[in-house]
Order: sequence, then C-alpha cells, then structure tokens
Amino acid sequence: MDKYHGVSIGNVVDCEGGSLVTGGYFAANAYDRAGKLLKEFKGEDRHMANFIEVMRNRKTAELYGPIDEGHISSALCHLGNISHEIGRAETPGVLQEKIKGDTPLAEAYGRMADHLAANNVDLAKTPLTFGAPLAVDSGAERFIGENSAPANALLTRDYRAPFVVPQLA
Repeated sequence: MDKYHGVSIGNVVDCEGGSLVTGGYFAANAYDRAGKLLKEFKGEDRHMANFIEVMRNRKTAELYGPIDEGHISSALCHLGNISHEIGRAETPGVLQEKIKGDTPLAEAYGRMADHLAANNVDLAKTPLTFGAPLAVDSGAERFIGENSAPANALLTRDYRAPFVVPQLA
C-alpha cells in the first residue's frame, strides 16, 4: 500500500499550519507545513484498565474518559456512517463536479482515487458513495433541515421486549 505523510495505517490531520500524524495508538507527531517535526506526543493506553479500576472502586471522578465524552466521540463516527448510508453512489465525474469548489475535499478525493487505482479498484465498476450533507442540532441530538427525516430514522432502531431502550423526553 502507498503511504501518506509516512503512514500506511493511521490518521493524518492536515491543518493550515501543518499536520498531526498518528501511525499507532500511543504516539503522534506534529509537523509544520515544510514537514519539520515540531513536537512528539507519546503515551500509553490505560483507558480500559482505568475503567475496570473505577468499576471496582466506584469513584467516577477518577475516570479518564467520562461517558459523555465517549458518547460525543462515538457520535462523530455515527454521523459519518449515517451520511454514507443515506448518500448515493456516484460516478467519478459526478463526484468531481460536486466537490470542485472544495479544495481540501477535492485534494483528498484525488489521493483516494489514486490509491484505489493503484490497488486495481475501478471506480466506474465500483462507484463511491457521496455522503448526504447533514446539519445537526447538537442540543437535541437530532438532524435538522435537508436529509433530516431519513437520517433521524437511523438514530435508533426497533427494539424487542424486554430489551428496550427508553425514550428520553
């Protein structure tokens, strides 16, 4: 596989002043726009052990990752999945037309298309899904505006008794 910023599996966050690159779970590097290393971040994963410790001692103030933060972090992934689920498969030409005014998105699409081509994926035969644009009322945790009806329908599911999640007011 090809690499982007030296990473084949990981995350790269490109910003105005540089990039943050993670190639694993416990380290990240910050670079300026010229690629000069600005700072290294290193750590270890103690979240699972911490969760078990807090379950045993019942001192929720000692929890590294409060459940509300976990909920919000997970919600970001769900938003992307819902956008994809209600989006539409599009040909490369239609996709390029839709994103032509968004330089970072067009650049990322170009990298992805090159990567897929290098790995023998024909986008004419295996079209990509263009995710539906979504607007969110974060206080109500609901979608609003265009595409809200199909998106809100995916926020939950029909449960079978007695395994029912109660509705919040």
